[in-house]
Order: sequence, then structure tokens, then C-alpha cells
Amino acid sequence: TLFGSRFAMTVGSRWDHFSVTGQTVWMPRVNIALSPIRNTRVTLGYGQYSQIPDFFQLYGEFGNPRLRAERAGHYVAGVEQQINDKTRIRVEAYDREDRSGIYSVANEIRLVNAGIVGPRVGVNAGKPLENTLRSYSRGVEIFLQRRSANKLLGWISYAYSRTRVTDVASGLRWDGDFDQPHTFNLYGSYRWTNSLNVSAKYRYGTNFPVPGFLRLERNGSISIIEQRNQLRMEAYSRLDFRVNKAFRFDHLQLTLYGEVLNV
Repeated sequence: TLFGSRFAMTVGSRWDHFSVTGQTVWMPRVNIALSPIRNTRVTLGYGQYSQIPDFFQLYGEFGNPRLRAERAGHYVAGVEQQINDKTRIRVEAYDREDRSGIYSVANEIRLVNAGIVGPRVGVNAGKPLENTLRSYSRGVEIFLQRRSANKLLGWISYAYSRTRVTDVASGLRWDGDFDQPHTFNLYGSYRWTNSLNVSAKYRYGTNFPVPGFLRLERNGSISIIEQRNQLRMEAYSRLDFRVNKAFRFDHLQLTLYGEVLNV
């Protein structure tokens, strides 16, 4: 820390060795926080991460004992502004770059040249997994929060993000299995009296693809197609209500709550 704690930096590294494959991975990380002006905080972060293959990826039905660890580089930048002693707003952007993802296109049923191929019993047993995936996940989030011990408190946030995946072995590209472009969250709580509190929580998301080479037809049927992750689940929306009532005694407090989920 420097300049009266207006600048702070944390630096570190992680070292992993996996004896099964003999791979060694170094993962440096750094985080910086600075306050250029009063009530404003800027954060910057970078890190390398890895995920070693699991047992079934190494020795399962399509296992490959020569697999390497999946790797990812994370970049994060954020700005937080304190509006007053109870309210703050934060904007954060991120970029995640993945490489050496584990996958084999031959292990999913799909359409190729008007014919269905894939791991079907007695036809094709599939092929070993490989480190063939490259992908990115990028987005930005805005977050507004009010903190208070009395009356109204809560927060509201919106996030936009996209995840795209490329299989270098086949040249196919698709939206990631957890690609959700729009996400909205709202939470509010109001202390009606010293013993009575009401709150509500709302969540909305444009939802994720259904993994696979699938498409929903006009007649409601599902077809096998040439491209991956073309079928998405419908948008997700949920509203919850809750009421808390506290009963206080000399040496005891009893809290009774009622909750209605997915109003």
C-alpha cells in the first residue's frame, strides 16, 4: 500500500503439478486498487487459472490419458463511486480467454452432409477427447446499492455478456453452454417497524442454450442440425416475497417469516 492507502497492490502465483500427466502449471495473479479522487475506487485484476482433466476425461468412455490442463486468463476492470454514505454505484467489465478446452465433436450426435453421425451403438463409438477448444467470455455489469439499518435498503444490477467457443479441430463455432446475454437482478427490503420487515427479490435472465446440435421446429418437434447450441431455453423470470416478524423477550428473540416463491 502507498499514498495513504490510496494505492494497493497484491501479487501472487500458484504452482500446480499433476503427476498423472506430468504437467506443471504456473499461474501468476495481480490485483490493483487505487483511489484517484475522493469516494472513487478503481480496481484492475489479472490472473491465470487452470483445470486439470478429471478421472472420466482421462479414463472414461472417450478418455485420453494424454490430455493437458485447460487454461484461462482473466482480465477485470471496475470503477466504484460512493454517491453518499448510504449509496454506491459500480461498473465492472471482464474478459476471460480460455484455451486447451477438452472436447471431441465426434462424441455428439449431429448432422453432416444430410446424414446423422455420432456415437451410436453399433455404428460409431466416438473418439478420444482432445484439447481443441478456444473460447472467450466478455461482459459488463452495472450495480447500484443502498445500505441502511432502517427503512429502505437494496440493490439493482444489470449485466450484458457473451460467450463464444471455437473447436479448432472441426472449425465449428457456437455460443457457450452458459452464454446468457442479459441478466437483471433487483432486491429491496423495507423495515416497517422495529420488529416487522418486508422484502422482495426479482431475477430475470435470457437463459442458456440447450447443449447439442439441436433446433426447435415450427411444429414443436426438435431436429438434429449441423450447428451446435442453436436451441435455447426460454427466458427465466422469478419474483419472491418475504415478511419477517420478530418477537422479543427478556433473553430471547423469536423470528417468524413467511415466504412466497415465484409469485
